[in-house]
Amino acid sequence: MTRLGLGKRLLQVAAWGGVAVGVQLAVVPQASACGGTFCDNPGPMQPPMPVDQTGENVVFVMRDGMVEGHIQIQYSGDPDRFAWLIPVPVTPEFRVGSQQMFVNLLNGSVPTFSLTTRFDGCGGGGFSSTSSGAGCGMGSSDDASGGGTLAGQDGFEDTDGDSEIVTRKEKVGVFDVSVLEGASPDDVATWLSDNGYLNDDQAPPILQDYAERQYVFVAVKLQSGSGVNEIHPLVIRYPGTEPCVPLKLTAIAATEDMDVRAFFLGDRRVVPTNFKHVELNQLQLDWLNFGTNYKTVVSRAVDSPVANGRAFITEYAGPSSVVDSTGILDSRWNSGRFATLTPTQAMLELDSQGLFSCSFGQCSSLHPLVEPILAHYLPIPAGITRDEFYGCVECYSDTFDTWDPQAFSDDLEERVIAPAEHAVNVLIDSTYLTRLYTRISPAEMTEDPMFVERDDYNAVSPNLTATMRTLCSGDTALYTPDGEQINTGGAVSTPFFAGMPYAKRVIEYGDDGSETVLVDNRASIANQLEVYNAQYPFDPSDQPGMNSSSSTDGGCACRTYPVRNQQGGVLALALGACLLRRRQRRQRLRRSA
Repeated sequence: MTRLGLGKRLLQVAAWGGVAVGVQLAVVPQASACGGTFCDNPGPMQPPMPVDQTGENVVFVMRDGMVEGHIQIQYSGDPDRFAWLIPVPVTPEFRVGSQQMFVNLLNGSVPTFSLTTRFDGCGGGGFSSTSSGAGCGMGSSDDASGGGTLAGQDGFEDTDGDSEIVTRKEKVGVFDVSVLEGASPDDVATWLSDNGYLNDDQAPPILQDYAERQYVFVAVKLQSGSGVNEIHPLVIRYPGTEPCVPLKLTAIAATEDMDVRAFFLGDRRVVPTNFKHVELNQLQLDWLNFGTNYKTVVSRAVDSPVANGRAFITEYAGPSSVVDSTGILDSRWNSGRFATLTPTQAMLELDSQGLFSCSFGQCSSLHPLVEPILAHYLPIPAGITRDEFYGCVECYSDTFDTWDPQAFSDDLEERVIAPAEHAVNVLIDSTYLTRLYTRISPAEMTEDPMFVERDDYNAVSPNLTATMRTLCSGDTALYTPDGEQINTGGAVSTPFFAGMPYAKRVIEYGDDGSETVLVDNRASIANQLEVYNAQYPFDPSDQPGMNSSSSTDGGCACRTYPVRNQQGGVLALALGACLLRRRQRRQRLRRSA
């Protein structure tokens, strides 16, 4: 993958998800772009601050001729400098999204790698144990966070109030949203300039493309006085059946090998159409270290011939019930109860609803947006800690001037309870979940990937388990989840197959979901594996009391533990102890004879 050089004057662009903020959800011809975002200019006295977009996540809900995009937004920096522009084919509907739904989706479908070890032969009962690794490259970091910031101009002001192209303005949670309709590229450029956005040489032809297709533009910024900790997911809903991920504009802000993860909730499996689909060659994964090279394998697979850097893999396909709804919504939540309460009563009610509690001098918010809302209506007095204040608000009754129980109730409903109810309904109404993943660099973002539902219910499990089998002789073999056998000759590290393809197959799907296999490397992979295996003996039929089809014959009760380093040192100790125990057993048998 090659790096795309950015000019000195950078139009800061990001797409939705991860650290990104912005989305274009479109039904457009296959060759067309589908959008991105434009971030605002830091101002004449400050240098441009490029967006370092390292990943993006989005959830598409596809039902009844509508596509609903749930966009996860993460941003760090000055809240006054948060702003973005979204090209859209039609004026969409907006609503606040649920952060916890993203957490549960990511956790429920994250790929994991496990290794089962089995020691055969030497008489006695067989023994096996399984050790699991963290989620592949997504484990603890599979939360859509990728670092990076968006930059803008201090004191960003609304200058569009009298503009004829601004046809609609509304508040969506903490966001101010303006819709620009009937705008030519010059109109958009003027609006961007008036509102402090920084232009880029790459932008005009892209804007022209949208204008020719009569797109509208949605401008979004944080409401005055809102903090970064109040940012929440955004939901955009529009008519259509083909969701699209905006990568052409993303290229200006993206990093090399950027993670792109798309979830699809509906009734059928979803596949890419204008991007290829790749099946990984599992022989290239480092099973003894729980797939720690997973991202590298994915990168090389999607970069393989014919895929050419524009392809996805399927990380999960199957029932949506894999996503737990726990924590998204609590039956105790009721915003209406706060409409007439005093601050002291409100704190007690928050505790009873499980939203915010204080005990033993410490306070905790059980929902990420509750405390920011609370802080807006009950700001912490200077010189007082949050725990002191919220643990005894009645002790500071002279600070209640900003308390508005009805407004607090309305914000709690809009930002916390209604999004949670909607997220749970989405999960209930959807029977199937598809999780697609790729790693892509700016130079490869030459078109926007689009997707289609397909009558294909072949499940793809995210839980991948390999088996390491050791014979009494000390010979070993590793079996991948796909069933391939690698004779490892007692080695304690996964072999590297230089020159072997990383992609098992490269598939192209048509707009109607039809499948065409463009590359099939299975025969080549099998031939190279056969040559490799010929170097090492592995014959289970030679073991005492065993045959090649036995799964539990013989054994050595040696337990292995998770392998945490590339050299496989922990496993080496386990195998060494096992071989020592076999020798001791042989000595006892000879003495008894």
